Amino acid sequence: MNETGTAQIAQALQMNFVYFPAAVEPRYDQNFGTAVLAKWPILESTKVILPHKSFTSRLNRTATKATIMVNDLPILVYSVHTETIFTLPAYRRNQFTAVLADSGPDAEYVIVGGDFNTVNGADVAQLEGILGNGRFVRASAESGFTLIKSGLEVEADHIFSKGLPPQSAGKIADATASDHLPIWVTLSLP
Repeated sequence: MNETGTAQIAQALQMNFVYFPAAVEPRYDQNFGTAVLAKWPILESTKVILPHKSFTSRLNRTATKATIMVNDLPILVYSVHTETIFTLPAYRRNQFTAVLADSGPDAEYVIVGGDFNTVNGADVAQLEGILGNGRFVRASAESGFTLIKSGLEVEADHIFSKGLPPQSAGKIADATASDHLPIWVTLSLP
């Protein structure tokens, strides 16, 4: 996303938002980054720079981090966009681990979601294992594939939660705004 598109979506949905660019996308000469949108107040926000630039584009990958206040409960939220498979597997693991490390072991209520560029079951299992070490569960596990590449259905996008048990999950199968299908989850507050 860029800042203009993010602001338009937030305004149309009557939501608060925070956006941070990761880099300037060279084909379109526009900012390229992630955002958090929330119907609740956003208290704090920052950009988390993930390790390792893209081999192909040399772009940074980032996460947008925000604390939102839901019914007097501060919830830490991350919008993530990790590198594609065109990098070293260790670099992708480092990006997954960087988000976990940034959230810290003491954060009680956390949501991590976005495009993790996982392309097969082994990638998904690795991501679940890394975030599972921090007591996260893949709340979007029932959403299914979010992308079709070379005729294959791929689970590239995920939502994880910590301290907020998942109740339901799904996707909007007929969405056309992106090559990825949007996913959603319903979480329980404590």
